[in-house]
Amino acid sequence: SSNANNEGLLLLTQDPTKMFEGQTILKFRNGAIALSGIGSGLPHRGDSISFVKGNNQAPRDIRVVAKNSATLLRGNLTDIDAEKETATFTADNDNKKYDVVLKDVVSCEKKMLNQKSEPVEGLVHDGKLYGICRTKDLFLDSKIEFKGKERPKLNLTVRRGLGGKIQAQSMMAKGPDKTIGFEEGWTKRISQYATLQE
Repeated sequence: SSNANNEGLLLLTQDPTKMFEGQTILKFRNGAIALSGIGSGLPHRGDSISFVKGNNQAPRDIRVVAKNSATLLRGNLTDIDAEKETATFTADNDNKKYDVVLKDVVSCEKKMLNQKSEPVEGLVHDGKLYGICRTKDLFLDSKIEFKGKERPKLNLTVRRGLGGKIQAQSMMAKGPDKTIGFEEGWTKRISQYATLQE
């Protein structure tokens, strides 16, 4: 996962050469991501990656090996105890419970967690949860309910005649001949954006 400070965390699942002995969570900077070649580009939550150990003991030359390869599990954090820094993760799909240490919550400070119940998502590896994030830190929630499958698109245009002001406009209307737009001369009004044809 990555944050606004251009830093991220990696879950080390294999270390055959024992380069990072005793470590399971590694910090990296976005500058360590490979910019060219196979697997280059920004890794996303749940991607399997490869990397080497840099001079500063941190991962470098980070490359995506497989996208969406991690097992992600959604649930709720309950029984949050700020003093003991513990909580219980209850999975949404099968109500399986995991004991969690609050330092495993990586998306926010522990004081920001709702004391009753907090919707979260974590990565499951070897029966343990890692990289626990509040779902509201991962996904945008809309308070408006849509009956369709996706949100309606907002058509934004830049009007140079108005000093580069960005305006939202409705989708182009269907004309009388069922094409987008209307035939020339259908109205006597003249648009200030109309171009003259010679």
